[in-house]
Amino acid sequence: MEQEKNPAEGGLLILMRHGDYTVASDGHKRLNEIGIAQAEKSGRYISETLGLREADVIFSSDVERACETADIVARYVRAARREQDTALRPGGSGIAELIMQEYSRKNVIIVTHIPVIELQYAAFLNRNAFFSYSPAALTALRYIPGKQCYEMIASYAP
Repeated sequence: MEQEKNPAEGGLLILMRHGDYTVASDGHKRLNEIGIAQAEKSGRYISETLGLREADVIFSSDVERACETADIVARYVRAARREQDTALRPGGSGIAELIMQEYSRKNVIIVTHIPVIELQYAAFLNRNAFFSYSPAALTALRYIPGKQCYEMIASYAP
């Protein structure tokens, strides 16, 4: 799908899953080489294909693999702020209400986990929607003023 507006106008929301990971001997789940490459491809897609080079904020879960993915994306998309939120952890409730109240007309990237993405879809689109569950997959949504919801404009899986 092609983007209808310039991302500089705001209202672009990108929901993204963290990259592929490996469980290390210490029990930490860190991005592996594949996950790093996936996050880089998604970062380039956001910057080059979607044309989003600056975001108001990049949110992520505070879980290591999501933080690493968000940090890699931030190499391609400059963010005014970078925030971690425990509500974006697996099993978390997400931050849809915060986004709708404070960020609906801003450019935002959220890096999180499958169950949280599913919850966010329902909140932002007022329905369930297709999402690729591949590591580092993303979906771009555009805010629709007046309707108080988003529409899907692009989907990408590296």
